[in-house]
Amino acid sequence: MSNGILRKLMIASPTSNSGKTLISTALIKLFRDMGLRVMGAKTGPDYIDAEYLTYAAGKMSENFDLFLMDEEIIRQKVNKIAAKNDVLVVEGVMGYYDGRGNTMQASSFELASKLNLGTILVYEPRGEMFTMVPKIKGMVDFGKGTIKGIIFNKTSKKIYDMIAPQVEEYVGIKPLGYIPNEDFILINERSLGLIRPSEVENMEQRLQMFCDQIKQTVDLNRMLQVATTEVPAKDIDLENPFEKYSIYYADDDAFCFHYNSEIYSASKRFSPLNDKEIPMNADLIVIGGGYPELFRFKLAANKGMINSLREYHRRGGKILAYGGGLMYLSEKIGDVDMVGIFPGTSSMTKNLVHFGYHEAVIEDEWLGIMHGSFRVREYHRGIYETTSRTMLRLRKPDDTTGKSEHADGYKERNAYGSYSHPHPDQVKDMLLEFLARRN
Repeated sequence: MSNGILRKLMIASPTSNSGKTLISTALIKLFRDMGLRVMGAKTGPDYIDAEYLTYAAGKMSENFDLFLMDEEIIRQKVNKIAAKNDVLVVEGVMGYYDGRGNTMQASSFELASKLNLGTILVYEPRGEMFTMVPKIKGMVDFGKGTIKGIIFNKTSKKIYDMIAPQVEEYVGIKPLGYIPNEDFILINERSLGLIRPSEVENMEQRLQMFCDQIKQTVDLNRMLQVATTEVPAKDIDLENPFEKYSIYYADDDAFCFHYNSEIYSASKRFSPLNDKEIPMNADLIVIGGGYPELFRFKLAANKGMINSLREYHRRGGKILAYGGGLMYLSEKIGDVDMVGIFPGTSSMTKNLVHFGYHEAVIEDEWLGIMHGSFRVREYHRGIYETTSRTMLRLRKPDDTTGKSEHADGYKERNAYGSYSHPHPDQVKDMLLEFLARRN
């Protein structure tokens, strides 16, 4: 099927927790087993779901987020994907029509509509029979032709054989198959969602068992036939402007949240857990989110890395830290000493502190820029307590009352840290200005 045409699929459902991540992961593996080159992408900002798609595809997946990213940036990414892949599998987010606030903005449906993705609706029956039919018909009709196929999840063959003909008659779409309810594919969760695929016991074996089941009960060839298609445009190999800089980013079990972006593709990895130092001649050090609280004792024991980061900062080196990176560079996580570049302490909470999309307004100065705003997302159960002044003011986009406003963003010399984070490709110009600025 490698004929220069990209087949595009979105895996969506009416609700969250309907199996989208694991089904998308299995489909990527199954298509690869068919000899196809497959790319995965996650709708929205979630890092962990995207990591499962990366695991199956054998290459870093994308995040397509219509709030954090301009539509043109996403289209450019799809064009690059089309040049080197046969299939694009995009996992949806929440319910198909659920977007920002109580709207369809930045929803899976909006993304599927703008990118012309063929949507496969994953439907899980919950104490119902024929009632499924009008519910599915409503989803399909409201989707204006975006829904091309239906898979019934956690469904027995008996129920499927009864409901599939009714769906075909009344909805006008012949279902692609069903997936029985099997315990072996259940994945545990923690505070920020699913545990990472590297933490799943016997992940490869369990995924293979799930794939074997899907091969028996889902028509994969017909799924590819109902996928929409795209032919890559020319001039796709653009120069990466970050490649002329020496950039290092933290990447290990403690700091594992990254978006597929130009700055990361041009950077080298380092491990705050295992490496003893960072290069003093680096142009920029980036430390993103993850789970530093789970590895705080090992991070604290790596004195070589801590001293190296302190010295790099003392010399005026540029540092950018998000989420867990801010926690690591604070004085303490709980009662455990950390790097101490930012004078404050970090601790974990039982509940989410801030989450969702925000507009970040520069109140003082951010990466050398004095005024303006940019789009960010937050999702954290940690707090950072400090008396330092803040550089950013965050507010939900549709908030006209100011009730969602809160402060974020901290600066110590050339080190900047925040809980909120943008998509790097959206703030590309800001990052390049920061890199070009003299210390």
